[in-house]
Amino acid sequence: INCPTWNDIQKSLKFILQNNKKQTGWNVDEDILFDKYNHVNNVINENLEEWQNNNVRVEERWCAIYKILNSKSISINNLWFIVEYSLAIPGKNAAIERVFSISNMLWTDEKNRFLVPTIKSIIILKNHFKNYSCNDFYDFLLTQPKLLNAISSSQKYNNSTIHNKEHDEQSTSTQ
Repeated sequence: INCPTWNDIQKSLKFILQNNKKQTGWNVDEDILFDKYNHVNNVINENLEEWQNNNVRVEERWCAIYKILNSKSISINNLWFIVEYSLAIPGKNAAIERVFSISNMLWTDEKNRFLVPTIKSIIILKNHFKNYSCNDFYDFLLTQPKLLNAISSSQKYNNSTIHNKEHDEQSTSTQ
């Protein structure tokens, strides 16, 4: 993994500004941006080998860069919106494909009565606990007394109770 070049930053800035013309307040002085880029580049060069050896994720690297420069009272706000914009766009669509795959497995002709909140909950569980065996998940639940209480309570049905109550009120008011 290489440090982004100044040319990369300029291309990113041009792309962002062209595709966000409706945004106001994005006036960027390239001279100031270049100075900020050099500060970031120095931090990256000082830490890159350590980050690579420890498999530090890209978002953690940017947080470290921000903390290091902030501790030196160096603001990188002009550069930060490029970073935010870049990190907000997924590099791959595997996560989205996984969601559709799980949805298609759950919403079949035999199982078509699932409500959207139910599907959402199942997808969240399958994504966040995909590396857990049943025994691992059981052990995890035992360490979470609040979660166990919520599971065993009827509180999880509040939304449907509210929805049913609203539906009943609408039905009686139209009669």
